[in-house]
Amino acid sequence: MSTFSDQLKSYIDKKSAKISAVSKYCGYDRSTFYKILKGERNPPSLSLVKQICQFLNLTFDETANLTTTYYQTLLGEKTYWDFQNTMALLLSFSTVDATGIPFGQIRYEFDFEMSQTSYALNNTIELSNSLYHALLKCAEGNQKVKMILQPSQSLINESVVRLFTQLNLEVTHILCLSNRDNDLVPGADHYNINCLKQTLNFLTNLQRYDVFYYYDDAQARFNNHALFPFLLLTTDSAISFNANFDSGIYYSSNDIVRLYNNHVDQLLSNCLPLYRTISGITEQYLVFRDLINSFFVLEFEPCITSFVTEQMLANVILHDIDDREATINFLGDYIRRLNSTFINQNSYSYFTLSGLLYFAHTGRISIVPDDIYHPINIQDRIEILSNVLPYVKRGQFKIVKKELEKLDSHFHFSLHNETIAALYVKNSKGNLMISLLEEPKLFSIFKNFSMHIDIYDYVYSLEETLQFFDDVLTELKQMITTTS
Repeated sequence: MSTFSDQLKSYIDKKSAKISAVSKYCGYDRSTFYKILKGERNPPSLSLVKQICQFLNLTFDETANLTTTYYQTLLGEKTYWDFQNTMALLLSFSTVDATGIPFGQIRYEFDFEMSQTSYALNNTIELSNSLYHALLKCAEGNQKVKMILQPSQSLINESVVRLFTQLNLEVTHILCLSNRDNDLVPGADHYNINCLKQTLNFLTNLQRYDVFYYYDDAQARFNNHALFPFLLLTTDSAISFNANFDSGIYYSSNDIVRLYNNHVDQLLSNCLPLYRTISGITEQYLVFRDLINSFFVLEFEPCITSFVTEQMLANVILHDIDDREATINFLGDYIRRLNSTFINQNSYSYFTLSGLLYFAHTGRISIVPDDIYHPINIQDRIEILSNVLPYVKRGQFKIVKKELEKLDSHFHFSLHNETIAALYVKNSKGNLMISLLEEPKLFSIFKNFSMHIDIYDYVYSLEETLQFFDDVLTELKQMITTTS
């Protein structure tokens, strides 16, 4: 038996349906259908699952449940949950909002005797207020904040993000990624992926945020039994606290604060940056130039940069920007590199219909700053999309749907050279934040996601994709006819 066959049998029994009637409706002989029912054979397609759901008149929840067990049986439990956790990470780039509730709503009075150099913090109220006291003083003195904090601790995460956002603080964050092989429980969040997802609260809301990571047994080091494993450090004070966010110690002794600073600086020297801030078009393309050899790209728009000709580039780059000629040469070199790798290799571009329409209607590529170029004219848009069509027919350009249609316009996720995963998004200040991940286990999970995205019902068929392109090209040609 399999997870799917067990669930299917329970629904057939519940609905008192005859197996012969179900198999006939689905167009299968009884012997084949019995093999599926006994778990000796997997359902050949999602369409069969949908037919079964229709015949049995399953509710929305029952249909979703049977569909889930179909994918679990088809892919295996681990691959299925790896896919779901990766999907949750990618979708979280467009849903982060940590500033809705002011921290002041959960802050209460807690008197500090400034003559004392340490305090026992006995509950969440005292801990919350001590954080506010320390960070307010930090903001008044324009100081930096350092912290050791696992973003998987949601209560701490939300409280601290609100404080940092209110006070506009510069933050250095150290987190621990798990090095355990068994850090995934089927049905639960993958620990490291969840850490990446939760850091988006900081990344997209703070204007000055640097995060670094190291590897250890995170679950053992930061569990509820560990004594004050988390730390918030300013120039004048240190606050250590527990995983439950309900007890800790506040220090203002110069010697203790100095000791903590030395400890954090030593830890930082052994950490790697998780995100990188990209400022300006030159730095942006320097990074992308080194990441050209991508075999999987998921982003808002189709990967059409390699189809922009040098003449198009010269026509659209503004004449009054600094080093215009150097910019054109630099971008031209990047496009040539991209053209020789993406087009000629086994690379795949997944994108949204909204992204395709955005380019068609505006002549702009959202990842390129608007202030350096004119919109690409309609005739050139037609030429670019026409040149993309052969690669659509080869299955290298695919339009995503359902939840993936909600991807942020500046979102980009790509896999490179069998070792690097790249994620980037804009923060609240408008700067691009790029994460280059080279951790083998995470890369393996992301690669499995890229290999199985077509199995799920998240991608339009080739016929549907070609129809979308045909509709867009027809509309653009009509626009030229109307204006001529």
